[in-house]
Amino acid sequence: TGGWIAQTLGNHDFARMTSRYGSADVRYRARSSKLLLTLLATLRGTPNFYQGDEIGMLNPPLADASLIDDIDARNYYFAHAPDLDEDGKLNLLANIAAEGRDNARHPVQWDATPHAGFTTGEPWLRVHPDFADLNVAQQEADPDSVLHYFRSLLRFRKTQAALVGGSFELEAGTRELLAFRRRYGDTELRCAFNFSDVAQAFETGGDILLSNVGAPEAARLAPWETRVTA
Repeated sequence: TGGWIAQTLGNHDFARMTSRYGSADVRYRARSSKLLLTLLATLRGTPNFYQGDEIGMLNPPLADASLIDDIDARNYYFAHAPDLDEDGKLNLLANIAAEGRDNARHPVQWDATPHAGFTTGEPWLRVHPDFADLNVAQQEADPDSVLHYFRSLLRFRKTQAALVGGSFELEAGTRELLAFRRRYGDTELRCAFNFSDVAQAFETGGDILLSNVGAPEAARLAPWETRVTA
């Protein structure tokens, strides 16, 4: 019960967390990024955020094996591809695109200039083709962006002793719904997460201290909504 853990949903060897655990529906892409960031910030332990998570960066598309840079993925592909038909090769490429280590190693997207403002030279990996619409500069100008939410989330966490050093009690845990309580002294926070594209009935009660939707409903969680109540 006295243990401590480093909480993480990704690093340089894994797919981008929003592509791996978030919504594939573009309507909920940013919201699911905010949910995942909130999960890391509210679980017991030290949250670890990987570069690019703060703007919700995604796995880049992989249309051709020549674009694979990771040596293990390249070796795996070219060792198996000769024995496969075209559909098999496409499936193999799709698996690498979903799970490959290159996903988290593409340049951070700073702005809409060439190479996403990462360098004036030629980067070791191409930038994601969505860089003109998903970048730090664009999110700086949008008060509802993942970046602004991330900053407010960190400020919120610093003010809540229950999130920093409080106990952890699981309240609900299914594929779609996660809820837990954090307690410190006389303070109790309830943290709830809807990991689906469908609203979930769930009564959190109390005052809503944090939410990633504009007008949360007390008796249900909107698609990919997260909230903290007290």
